[in-house]
Amino acid sequence: TSLWAHVPNPYMDQSPLVAYIKAMLDEYDSLGENAAYRKDIMEATRQAISNLSWFFVEELRLAYGKRYIDAVSYYGAELLSLYDIQIAIVSTDETMLLGRWLEKAKRLGHTAAEKTYFEWNARTQITLWSHREGSEELRDYSAREWQGLLEDFYRPRWESFISRLELSLLTDKPLEHINHYDEEVPFTYQKKAYTTMPFGCLKTAVEAALAKINETKIIYKADAEKQPTFEENVMNDMIK
Repeated sequence: TSLWAHVPNPYMDQSPLVAYIKAMLDEYDSLGENAAYRKDIMEATRQAISNLSWFFVEELRLAYGKRYIDAVSYYGAELLSLYDIQIAIVSTDETMLLGRWLEKAKRLGHTAAEKTYFEWNARTQITLWSHREGSEELRDYSAREWQGLLEDFYRPRWESFISRLELSLLTDKPLEHINHYDEEVPFTYQKKAYTTMPFGCLKTAVEAALAKINETKIIYKADAEKQPTFEENVMNDMIK
């Protein structure tokens, strides 16, 4: 999600991590109420889905480079589908909720105007980080994979970008420049309220994640990290 994140091998072998998640899941009925257990299995599963997303990003990059519009649409849809899975995972953990961050910030204000200021500041810190000039260097610096951010900030960003890829191929025109600040700054002024209480079934979310990983056939490539990453190629526009 974050532009500051290390770009892993998109064809990595996830079998050790998946085996760990499955072993943890086998103990869910007896340990499902244990906070440490829930944190561990949530984080492991969240990471596995995050790793999988890079496979779809890489296939999306390759499809655009080869001008295969149907493949761009397919891998774009697959990438976006991971958001529902990831949201279901993190929504079960109170530390992964945007609402808790925003409500804590608003409590610092004594008047309605002060509460607006502190909420705007809290939203800006985890997205653009700063004003227009500052965001050019520090955008996404404090990125979080939180419920609320995933569905209302990161997924729309990818939806917009994938649409641009499709339109570029459909119209046979270069990928248009993206003004990230102008597109993303509206989120910082929003007042949408988010839950402060975790929800959903962690076991069901983990099972859905494992099913998605299992159905995605990836040919492991040990030297895939030597390939150009999406930042170095067509998707370089994402970080300008």
